[in-house]
Amino acid sequence: MKEHARALAVGLDTRIPSGDELNLLGAGAPAVRGYAAFSTAFGRVAPHANLGYQWNGRSILAGEVRTRQKGDLPDQFGWAVGSEFGVRDRLTIVADVLGQDVIKSPQIATYPFTAAGPAGTVTLQDIRFSNGSYWTTEGALGLKANVAGRLLLDVNVRFHIAGKGLTDRIAPLVGIEWTF
Repeated sequence: MKEHARALAVGLDTRIPSGDELNLLGAGAPAVRGYAAFSTAFGRVAPHANLGYQWNGRSILAGEVRTRQKGDLPDQFGWAVGSEFGVRDRLTIVADVLGQDVIKSPQIATYPFTAAGPAGTVTLQDIRFSNGSYWTTEGALGLKANVAGRLLLDVNVRFHIAGKGLTDRIAPLVGIEWTF
């Protein structure tokens, strides 16, 4: 790591509507994601931050599957902040907090429903669909070890902190990097 090194990168990811969304092999909709990434270094500490916004197209998955009527997939705003901490020359600890705002997404919620009948009044739980935005926040901790020459071993765990949406409570990752 260099002292006071700074870097800024901007990029654009695109997704084409390939695969088969009816068999859960892709979304069946185009998407474009613009993002920016910033990093710097102060001795053995290297903080970084990412921001991005993804625009999604129309897909059967967001519409009515039975009639094949397409609907808008929700757009998403994402961010991440964190840092790498050089413990030794060949060992680094990484810590990140990641957030995502899913915008105008279909959601399901329960609500109480009261019904009257011959046996009296009873309150039951029913479901309702609506559109709304929601946040998710996750954390990630990991180690990077330079085990030999140009070979890196990455060991990470991502975990749920707060928010809604479908997510793993804990997701481990082990990776190998080799530069050539």
